[in-house]
Amino acid sequence: MLGFLSSVFTTTPAFREARCKVWRGCTYSRRERLRPLVKTLDSGGGNRNHDTYVDSDFFLSREEVMGIEKEAKVAEEDKQGIESFKEPPAPSKPERIQVITDIDDTVKSSGGLRVAGQYLGGIDSQYKRGDCYPGVFQFALEIATSGLPEDVEPLPMAVLTARARELKFALALEEHHPICRKYRYCGMERGFDDWGIGPVLYGSVKEWLFQSKKGVRKFRNFQLLHNYNASNCGVGIGCQTKYIYVGDTGELDLHAGKLMLQKYPSEMKAVFLHVVYNERDDPALKSYEDTHVKNVPVLFFRTYVGAARKAVEHGIISEAAMRRVAAKALKELLRIEPDHSSSKWVDLRKDIKDSDLVPRRHWLWK
Repeated sequence: MLGFLSSVFTTTPAFREARCKVWRGCTYSRRERLRPLVKTLDSGGGNRNHDTYVDSDFFLSREEVMGIEKEAKVAEEDKQGIESFKEPPAPSKPERIQVITDIDDTVKSSGGLRVAGQYLGGIDSQYKRGDCYPGVFQFALEIATSGLPEDVEPLPMAVLTARARELKFALALEEHHPICRKYRYCGMERGFDDWGIGPVLYGSVKEWLFQSKKGVRKFRNFQLLHNYNASNCGVGIGCQTKYIYVGDTGELDLHAGKLMLQKYPSEMKAVFLHVVYNERDDPALKSYEDTHVKNVPVLFFRTYVGAARKAVEHGIISEAAMRRVAAKALKELLRIEPDHSSSKWVDLRKDIKDSDLVPRRHWLWK
């Protein structure tokens, strides 16, 4: 009997737990009589004087001890099962990119127009006021659709603009606005009929009067967009949402982009900044070097072909997508600038050359 109990009470932790269960059911006097036996069993002692420790009133019958043994085995198996059980991996959600863009000097040129000594929208004087930059719409579409499964729709564009909400009656980006129509038509050409401009977050007259506040305003508007998307009504529900911000170097978009990267580095994929300048105020184009903030690239470009090339280098879009951007940029620049010796063509030819998109015998090299 003692040998049987020894095997029950010392084999596994679960058996020892069963022994404790029996021990807790004893009266004080029985515990005192049993204590030497338990000490012997725990220390692995031999079979000397076993009869001295047997208490027929305390010990259970063989059937009862076997019941405890069975219960302990079940507990041990359950414990091992729990330890070895691993949750099946959750199905991965598709990653979708929401492109966030500024408007003036990023999508279309402000012309460098001043009112009361302040730039009205931006500083760029290379393009005429109101001209859209060649390839800008195709570039945004290629990013928004990059790597998407066939059954997943791209996220709409989001706009962070310094345009004053108090002047929305004249400056609002509504569905019939030419910029909204061009984004929509670009999506329709690729079969994305519902793609285009989504949420638009405005600035205020305050930022127009105090230019230094524009970057912070755009960052705060991005926070509003981020919180909206993270809520149950956001556009990114059911997918992993990443963000790419496209702005310019004219009106503190660099500052806004750095604030985004500092606050949300894991959710930002890149920041692209269009390098612009005003020929009347700046004798030469300022040089910018690509950099990283929190391991997220901050990339500067002169044309959207150059932006597409850098997007390829950082694994954001494919080479085929870059070629589509270049083709659209050429087509659109031919429409607005017939003079092939202009600075617009000089910049575009340089980026096409750097991208190695056309053979050297092509007319663009001449």
